[in-house]
Amino acid sequence: ILLAVLFGAYYSLESLTFTASYSGILAAAFTIAGILVVTFIITRILNVLISWYAKRAARRRKLSEHLLFVLKKSIEAVVYFFAFLAILVAFRIDLSGLVVGLGVGGIA
Repeated sequence: ILLAVLFGAYYSLESLTFTASYSGILAAAFTIAGILVVTFIITRILNVLISWYAKRAARRRKLSEHLLFVLKKSIEAVVYFFAFLAILVAFRIDLSGLVVGLGVGGIA
Protein backbone atom coordinates (compact mmCIF):
# COMPACT_ATOMS: atom_id res chain seq x y z
CA ILE A 1 0.00 0.00 0.00
CA LEU A 2 2.85 2.33 0.85
CA LEU A 3 4.43 1.78 -2.56
CA ALA A 4 1.14 2.60 -4.29
CA VAL A 5 0.86 5.85 -2.31
CA LEU A 6 4.47 6.67 -3.12
CA PHE A 7 4.01 6.12 -6.86
CA GLY A 8 0.73 8.02 -6.83
CA ALA A 9 2.31 10.99 -5.08
CA TYR A 10 5.24 10.96 -7.50
CA TYR A 11 3.12 10.90 -10.65
CA SER A 12 0.68 13.49 -9.32
CA LEU A 13 3.51 15.88 -8.45
CA GLU A 14 5.24 15.15 -11.76
CA SER A 15 2.18 16.26 -13.71
CA LEU A 16 1.98 19.66 -12.01
CA THR A 17 3.50 22.49 -14.04
CA PHE A 18 4.96 24.51 -11.17
CA THR A 19 7.08 21.56 -10.02
CA ALA A 20 8.83 21.21 -13.40
CA SER A 21 11.91 23.05 -12.17
CA TYR A 22 12.17 20.63 -9.24
CA SER A 23 11.63 17.44 -11.21
CA GLY A 24 15.18 16.19 -10.65
CA ILE A 25 14.96 16.70 -6.91
CA LEU A 26 11.52 15.08 -6.79
CA ALA A 27 12.73 12.10 -8.79
CA ALA A 28 15.72 11.64 -6.49
CA ALA A 29 13.62 11.95 -3.34
CA PHE A 30 11.05 9.45 -4.55
CA THR A 31 13.77 7.08 -5.74
CA ILE A 32 15.33 7.10 -2.28
CA ALA A 33 11.92 6.67 -0.65
CA GLY A 34 11.07 3.77 -2.97
CA ILE A 35 14.35 2.00 -2.27
CA LEU A 36 13.88 2.45 1.48
CA VAL A 37 10.30 1.16 1.39
CA VAL A 38 11.32 -1.92 -0.61
CA THR A 39 14.24 -2.47 1.77
CA PHE A 40 11.92 -2.21 4.77
CA ILE A 41 9.55 -4.77 3.22
CA ILE A 42 12.43 -7.15 2.44
CA THR A 43 13.79 -6.95 5.99
CA ARG A 44 10.36 -7.63 7.48
CA ILE A 45 9.87 -10.65 5.22
CA LEU A 46 13.31 -11.98 6.12
CA ASN A 47 12.61 -11.47 9.84
CA VAL A 48 9.40 -13.48 9.54
CA LEU A 49 11.19 -16.25 7.65
CA ILE A 50 14.00 -16.41 10.21
CA SER A 51 11.49 -16.51 13.07
CA TRP A 52 9.57 -19.29 11.33
CA TYR A 53 12.78 -21.24 10.80
CA ALA A 54 13.80 -20.68 14.42
CA LYS A 55 10.53 -22.12 15.69
CA ARG A 56 10.92 -25.15 13.44
CA ALA A 57 14.55 -25.67 14.39
CA ALA A 58 13.87 -25.18 18.10
CA ARG A 59 11.69 -28.28 18.09
CA ARG A 60 14.48 -30.38 16.62
CA ARG A 61 17.53 -28.98 18.33
CA LYS A 62 18.52 -26.32 20.79
CA LEU A 63 19.25 -22.96 19.15
CA SER A 64 20.30 -19.96 21.13
CA GLU A 65 17.98 -16.96 21.07
CA HIS A 66 21.02 -14.71 21.02
CA LEU A 67 22.36 -16.43 17.92
CA LEU A 68 19.08 -15.86 16.09
CA PHE A 69 19.03 -12.22 17.18
CA VAL A 70 22.54 -11.72 15.84
CA LEU A 71 21.57 -13.49 12.61
CA LYS A 72 18.52 -11.23 12.14
CA LYS A 73 20.53 -8.08 12.75
CA SER A 74 23.34 -9.22 10.46
CA ILE A 75 20.93 -9.93 7.63
CA GLU A 76 19.25 -6.55 8.17
CA ALA A 77 22.64 -4.84 8.01
CA VAL A 78 23.48 -6.59 4.74
CA VAL A 79 20.10 -5.68 3.21
CA TYR A 80 20.42 -2.04 4.25
CA PHE A 81 24.00 -1.97 2.92
CA PHE A 82 22.74 -3.12 -0.48
CA ALA A 83 20.00 -0.49 -0.28
CA PHE A 84 22.67 2.13 0.36
CA LEU A 85 24.56 0.88 -2.70
CA ALA A 86 21.33 1.03 -4.74
CA ILE A 87 20.83 4.64 -3.66
CA LEU A 88 24.39 5.47 -4.73
CA VAL A 89 23.78 3.80 -8.10
CA ALA A 90 20.54 5.80 -8.47
CA PHE A 91 22.60 8.97 -8.12
CA ARG A 92 25.06 7.64 -10.72
CA ILE A 93 27.96 7.40 -8.29
CA ASP A 94 30.66 5.05 -9.54
CA LEU A 95 31.01 2.04 -7.25
CA SER A 96 33.80 0.24 -9.09
CA GLY A 97 36.43 1.38 -6.58
CA LEU A 98 34.29 0.19 -3.69
CA VAL A 99 33.68 -3.19 -5.31
CA VAL A 100 37.39 -3.61 -6.06
CA GLY A 101 38.25 -2.60 -2.50
CA LEU A 102 35.81 -5.12 -1.08
CA GLY A 103 37.22 -7.79 -3.37
CA VAL A 104 40.80 -7.10 -2.33
CA GLY A 105 39.74 -7.01 1.32
CA GLY A 106 38.00 -10.34 0.87
CA ILE A 107 41.14 -11.93 -0.54
CA ALA A 108 43.39 -10.66 2.26
